This record gives sequence, structure tokens and C-alpha cells, in this order.
Amino acid sequence: MEPEYRDADRLRELYWDEGMSLSEVADTLSCSTSSIRKWMKHHDIPRRDGKDKYPPRFHTHVSGYERWRHKTGGKRHSVRVHRLLAVAKYGFDPVKDMDVHHKNGVKWDNRIENIELMDSVEHGKLHGRKNFEAKSD
Repeated sequence: MEPEYRDADRLRELYWDEGMSLSEVADTLSCSTSSIRKWMKHHDIPRRDGKDKYPPRFHTHVSGYERWRHKTGGKRHSVRVHRLLAVAKYGFDPVKDMDVHHKNGVKWDNRIENIELMDSVEHGKLHGRKNFEAKSD
């Protein structure tokens, strides 16, 4: 069986889809970064130009919430999909200080009709949080 680091699809997945660095790909595939560079070149897999080092990508967090992530300038940025939908539905200002609640309780059900705005105290009480001031929609 051929080593995984020689597989073009696996290299693309880790480098482009997962946004890993060459050293992270090498660690994941138990090889050297020079092997990763060599096989990416062999398969004509382009390298990132450094300006857009980590292209935006869709991700489902372990909490169950879907989100878009991006890393630039050494900082990670992410936004949950239900918050994006709330901005699309209500506008930025009404959403910025509110929690966005999934009416049916399913964190990945991001249909526009399944989200509503709530203040953090109301949302906390609904979910039985002890610290109602804690914001974690």
C-alpha cells in the first residue's frame, strides 16, 4: 500500500480543505515537510500565497454548531451560520447584542424560519443556564 502522503486527494484535503500548514500535514501523515512539498509539487497542488493563508471554510464545531472559519494575520476568525442568517433576516444592528436561538433546539438546523432573536437572560433561562449573563448562543 502506498504511503498516505503520496495521495493527491489526501494532500489537498489536509492542506486546502483543512487549512493545515505543511508541517501540520507532515505531522498528520507521519513524514517530513520536504516529502509533503515534493508530493504536492508532483501532483501540481498549488501552495498558498501567504496573503490568504487559510481560505474560509465551512466547519461543524464539536458543540454541533455550523460555522465559517478563516485565519489571517495570525488570528482566527469564525462566525456561526445561524448568526449570519439572523443578520440576513433582521440586519446587523438588531442582532449584534442578542442571542440567536434555534426554535426546535437542533443546532445544525439553520433554516431561516428556525431562528429567532432573544436577549441573553431570556435565552439562558430557556436553556436552564445558571449564569444567565453568560452569552453562548
